[in-house]
Amino acid sequence: MSTKIDHILQEIEKLNSQELRKLLECIAEKYDLLGMLKVAESSFADWDNPEDEVYDGL
Repeated sequence: MSTKIDHILQEIEKLNSQELRKLLECIAEKYDLLGMLKVAESSFADWDNPEDEVYDGL
């Protein structure tokens, strides 16, 4: 395991139950957001064409 992961795990072990719950809630929110963004990706597929490449750099 990398040293960064070891350090993170050591810091997590120091958390009390309330802090751990808050961390897990935050992770769950981020996970939900990533899921929603992944689902939304398909709605932008119409713009993935040569005519609209001019807007890719904006």
